[in-house]
Amino acid sequence: MTSIKPPHTGLPAPASAPGEASPTSTRQARENQAASFQQAVGDAQAGQASAVAATAGQTAADPIAALSQQIKAGTLSVDQAVERLIERAGQGVARHLGERERSELTELLRSALAHDPALAALRDDLG
Repeated sequence: MTSIKPPHTGLPAPASAPGEASPTSTRQARENQAASFQQAVGDAQAGQASAVAATAGQTAADPIAALSQQIKAGTLSVDQAVERLIERAGQGVARHLGERERSELTELLRSALAHDPALAALRDDLG
């Protein structure tokens, strides 16, 4: 006899040999796997839907997104929005910097926006 065996095809054995699964139990196992797979797909779709809903909620609470919406609605100019962003940056480092350092930082940001062509182009794209 040879030790070379044909590749496994994934098909059940034609007849039940001792210790092997019968075609009926193999069919049942496949049906169970299919049901498990369908359940997993359903769970993933439900999770995706809740993630989309959560992301939508974050956008509404995001102050930068709110500024963007105000610019689009025409209730806020680009310059006003940029000024709010600069002030927000200053407030974000308030616990790390003193008043003088925060003032210096905000002036540095304003100067960069006024003189840096790349930043000016980004600002201009907002409008």
